[in-house]
Amino acid sequence: MNINELYLSAQSGDKEAEKKLFQYLYLRFILFAKQRVWNEEDAEDLVQGTLLFIKEEYVNVQIQKSFVAWAYSIIHNRLLNYISMKKRRRDIIVPASDYIEDNYNYEPDPVLENNLLNCLKKICSVNRKYARILNLHYQGFTTEEVCRKLRLNRNHVYVLLHKARTLLERCLENGDID
Repeated sequence: MNINELYLSAQSGDKEAEKKLFQYLYLRFILFAKQRVWNEEDAEDLVQGTLLFIKEEYVNVQIQKSFVAWAYSIIHNRLLNYISMKKRRRDIIVPASDYIEDNYNYEPDPVLENNLLNCLKKICSVNRKYARILNLHYQGFTTEEVCRKLRLNRNHVYVLLHKARTLLERCLENGDID
């Protein structure tokens, strides 16, 4: 039975076909992701998130091309997002020696602290989870601890953290969240 036949059987309710379908996808996707990410944990997270999305959507989606092409387009787009995010983070990172030398005698800036506090209040008014997740992340909690505290899965935490950081950045630059 090929992958598209497994898909059709799984879509019609065959649980055994669904199990085989997702085992097949996992094996193919993990190889695909590891070749592009080079970090096993990140590759595993990407594959798990992709498979969860596919599991939720494949029954209801009208697929115009083959199921395999649709599934690969999802993992491909998620990998591109991951690589883009990694590149942005790498571009933002300041060498530690520059940071330590410039900020060794750090004096807090009251204007910046006031702006940050106002931005956090605005973010909290938009969504309390955004402010809470920023606070927990700032305090140094691991992703797993944040997941437990907020009762969310790992991918949802990453999405919320990304949205919260984006709002904070926009607010600090523009003075408002629009």
